[in-house]
Amino acid sequence: MVTGPKRRKSNAKTKKNDARTPAKGLIQEQPLGKNEAKILGLVTRGEALFLAKFFAAFFALEAAVNYFGFPLLQEFIASTQAGMLGLTSAGSLVFAKEGIFDINPSCTGLVSSSILFAIIFSLRKPEMQKKIVIFLSGAALLLILNYFRVLAVLWTAREFGPGAAEIVHIASWFSTTAFVLALWYFFTKKITGAKDFSGFM
Repeated sequence: MVTGPKRRKSNAKTKKNDARTPAKGLIQEQPLGKNEAKILGLVTRGEALFLAKFFAAFFALEAAVNYFGFPLLQEFIASTQAGMLGLTSAGSLVFAKEGIFDINPSCTGLVSSSILFAIIFSLRKPEMQKKIVIFLSGAALLLILNYFRVLAVLWTAREFGPGAAEIVHIASWFSTTAFVLALWYFFTKKITGAKDFSGFM
């Protein structure tokens, strides 16, 4: 008895399944979110947006601080610190050993506060009310820190001359920049309770 060719149902079924499921060993790539897509392979879209907003806000605020000036604050710093150190002052000028120091707008702590403002308000999170609280808390501490920073510079000028004071001025400026980041991290974590900052951009 001769029989016809048998149908290979199992093979057809296997091929059908193979078309729906990926082969073993292959990794399925998940689509990136709109803020995770790389721009030129360097930064994500969210990071690029943050940097653009940060620099725009910082340069605008820094220009405003230096253009308008804050003479009352400048003169307050100059007069009170000159009095504490036994020096003389006139307006925003402090007369120290072999040198005259001008307490200009950049010496008021407002530029450091501008950096903090630019960081906080360039991020997507937290919500606006918490951003305001974080900024005001950090800015208050920065103004106090800056007051003693300038005092340290003038004390150094009185004791060791303007050359040593310039070194202290530069070193304290960079340390203040690091302190700005520390304040942002501390108050953001304290107020929001966030443990992961990856979603802030």
